[in-house]
Amino acid sequence: MQSPTTPAVWVPQRVAADHFGISERTLTRLRNGSNDYGHHTPAVLTPGVHWRRMSASPRSKVIYSLQGLDQVLSELSARAATNLEASA
Repeated sequence: MQSPTTPAVWVPQRVAADHFGISERTLTRLRNGSNDYGHHTPAVLTPGVHWRRMSASPRSKVIYSLQGLDQVLSELSARAATNLEASA
């Protein structure tokens, strides 16, 4: 959680993707959920916390909170590491 004195940094999708070294498509999948290959994965990012639109229009561009994304991506990578099998 960020402190009240630290303003959130909101950036366009391309900047967020480049910052974290992931594709813009991956950000979209995390935001909307994924329905690839017949499997549905629920959305991971929360509107207003991790992403928001630049204006009230539902077609306006999406911007992302770098702090929010950092937290979510860290949690996802930690969860993925716990699923690894230990070698004998």
